[in-house]
Amino acid sequence: MKERNYKQAAENFRKAHEVYLPLGNYKDSAKQAQTIVRKAKHLSEYREAASLFSVASKVYSSYGNAYKNATKLADVYARKGQVQISARGNSYLADHIRSALQKIM
Repeated sequence: MKERNYKQAAENFRKAHEVYLPLGNYKDSAKQAQTIVRKAKHLSEYREAASLFSVASKVYSSYGNAYKNATKLADVYARKGQVQISARGNSYLADHIRSALQKIM
């Protein structure tokens, strides 16, 4: 703009906007995830928080995996949201249940 090349300046601002636009999603995703975690009482809420942290992690992936702890927090809350099912019986039954659950997840 200082050189009065407004067409190039507009293009540069557009490019900057495209680069920084996803960064706002991190803040929103992280904020939503933290709100969910504070109130979480169900495993599904931890999984939802993990999903939001995962979105944040993808936005910041070019800055490194440890940036803002998004990747770590996604893993932590994904583990907290895991459902564990135990079945008594023979291995055929357990394998059948495992296979059915993997298909729906």
